[in-house]
Amino acid sequence: DRNFASWIADVFFFFNSNIFWERELNFFNIDAKSTDIFVSRINTLNNIINEKEGIYITTLDALCQPVIPRKDLEKLKFKIKVGDEINLDNFIEKLVILGYTRDSMVEFKGQFSVRGGVVDIFSPLCDFPFRIEFFGDEVDSIRIFDEKPQKSLENLDDIEITVSKEVVFDNTVKDNLADELRGFIKNKKGKLKDEIK
Repeated sequence: DRNFASWIADVFFFFNSNIFWERELNFFNIDAKSTDIFVSRINTLNNIINEKEGIYITTLDALCQPVIPRKDLEKLKFKIKVGDEINLDNFIEKLVILGYTRDSMVEFKGQFSVRGGVVDIFSPLCDFPFRIEFFGDEVDSIRIFDEKPQKSLENLDDIEITVSKEVVFDNTVKDNLADELRGFIKNKKGKLKDEIK
């Protein structure tokens, strides 16, 4: 029960409690509550992978739902350091694959924006977004900033970027899905021809 899980989390707040909610299958009205659930799930999964000590609270429904495999979560995260050479177009494509949504400016976790050589990313694992400034293909600076007044808070040497959604479609997954879909259509087409005869 969600109310009981929330109550337990409140009781153990000072003991680094993590709530792993069940995923809501909501394809249309993605509200702040749904976003909070996604963020909480991604945070908890990352804490488990990093073997972070704490109290983990979940519901029976959440335990019954499939999750992104650990190896995929570890494989998909990557670090960026000041001085790295990164192709901006490839970087943007990677953010989209990781589930980030492109917007004109970042306001919520899971968003990113691009303005010239400046990329803002709001990771689901962080309280504030990152601002990465490029000079050509080189990472010139990385900063944490407050998204509301757009004020820089701290300079960083590097950051780790992880998935923003649990369902990640990289090119291999897309190709496999396309192959399966083509096979399914071909199979159905053949059966339909036999039925018409």
